[in-house]
Amino acid sequence: MSTGINRRDLIKLAVGYPLLVHLSRASATETGSHADIRCADVTSLRSLQSLKAGQVISLTEYIRGSGKGGGTFTVDLSDKQSLDDGGYCFINVSGQRLKRVCPNNIIYASDYGIDGKSPDNTDAFKHFAKCKLDKNVDVNIFTQGMVMLADNTRLTGSDGVIIRAVGDINHDPDRSENNQGQTIEIGHGCIIDGISIDGGGYRNNGFLIEKKNNVTIRNCKVANGKGQAILDYMSKSCVYEGNHLSTSFHGIQLWLSKDISINSNQISQVKGGIWSACAQNVTATKNLIHDCSDVGLDWEGGNNCISDGNTIKFCTNGELAVFATGKELTRFNIPMGNLIHRNNIVIRAGDYLNRSGIKKINYLQDVGACMIYGNLDPHLTGPVIFENNDITVKDSANKSMRCFSSRSSSKSDAVIIFRNNKFQSFSSDMGVLKGLNKVVFEGNTFVYHSDKYNVNSTLFQNITSLSLTANEVNVLSHQNTSSSIFNISSGPTGVTKIEVQKNIFNGFAAYAFVVNGRNLASQAVINGNIFNPNLKTREFISIKDSKLKVSKKYFLMLNDGFY
Repeated sequence: MSTGINRRDLIKLAVGYPLLVHLSRASATETGSHADIRCADVTSLRSLQSLKAGQVISLTEYIRGSGKGGGTFTVDLSDKQSLDDGGYCFINVSGQRLKRVCPNNIIYASDYGIDGKSPDNTDAFKHFAKCKLDKNVDVNIFTQGMVMLADNTRLTGSDGVIIRAVGDINHDPDRSENNQGQTIEIGHGCIIDGISIDGGGYRNNGFLIEKKNNVTIRNCKVANGKGQAILDYMSKSCVYEGNHLSTSFHGIQLWLSKDISINSNQISQVKGGIWSACAQNVTATKNLIHDCSDVGLDWEGGNNCISDGNTIKFCTNGELAVFATGKELTRFNIPMGNLIHRNNIVIRAGDYLNRSGIKKINYLQDVGACMIYGNLDPHLTGPVIFENNDITVKDSANKSMRCFSSRSSSKSDAVIIFRNNKFQSFSSDMGVLKGLNKVVFEGNTFVYHSDKYNVNSTLFQNITSLSLTANEVNVLSHQNTSSSIFNISSGPTGVTKIEVQKNIFNGFAAYAFVVNGRNLASQAVINGNIFNPNLKTREFISIKDSKLKVSKKYFLMLNDGFY
């Protein structure tokens, strides 16, 4: 018997704590004014009554035989409001709050009775996520519902542990009926690190960040979902980095977001890799994106968005893309402009691996590695720029293998700039640009590799203003003896200007370029170009269409070295 404890004290203790005589459930020894109490499981814990403030209780395990969820609790008599959440706070039969002692301010999923075996841990998972302490997922979780993570908390995952969305996760009843389901909705200021999510039903997203600020999701894995791996809607100052996202609908999708960093992620076998809709001030750097059934990295409207140093491969509708503001987003009046793709490595090929792991052969559509989709916004606040990219197009039976392409945006004042890129084509096609306002090619290198084809010349069609300056063209195939490299065609609405200056043409081709003009609005200037043909009998330039001459005025000037 401990010093200071006599028979009378023990009688008082038994009277004060009648339940403690059932030693199979709880026992106690008094030390000073506090008691150390041991409970075998949470049923015993909740059965305690008439405790004193500050008493310490030891819980062996959550459920007998589980070996998990044990810990230390203290009695908080000052708290009359907290609910029994089944993990951090328990309420005993006397209505007293018993609070778990959490070293380093971290609570664990197993503290909520989740043992990694149950087919449905949804309710416990929801309570765990709402806890305002930092959290660690230390056991597998099976969920059929959506959880909401408390603001300003950290959620981490132990190695090898997975959150499994085992069915359709429908919208939360408190939210819009049309809202998509989410496995985890993130609160303000949260940091998510090392979490793995697998599965999910129709329209189920992995992480939702809606109208939140200062969220970081890093080193996470999301796979086999039918929604977006990460969906950011109208959030600000968020970071998504180092994540592995695959076999979901989209990888990372932004809607009306602002000040977002997307860095060093690996995204594959999704529809869209990184899809940014009407976002502002977005940077996407050092990401690896491949095997997308739609686009790889896409700026859809928005402004001041930069992709830099990414590697993007095998995307059916374009590896680097620019879209107009979506019709459903025009009401937000977000200006479009200053959309930049630079320093990226792009490989385009005819085949890709779909979400089911099936290789689709010769499946890519009639678009290009650098893709400008049609009907861009009427006014852009800054240019669309592709610069310092390394673009390679592989050979394919599909003739859509292009380094760049566009669809008509005749009502837009967009300025499209290609600067210092390296375009390499092993296919029959280099590119097609049409229906644009102003296009500038400056300092690019074009390399035609294939021996199989005559060069199907890059076609510039219905472009109001075209400038080709200081580019180098290398045609390596000796088969290209009856083809042209650039085919420039103005449209019926007229052309402001055509400039082809200071370019270097090397290799095999019948023509360096063909100018097919209709009703030019100003003189076309072609001068200062250098030709190094491998067949000296080739012609260098072809001028077609008598409409280059209107009345007594000629609209084409040829200067320097055309003999």
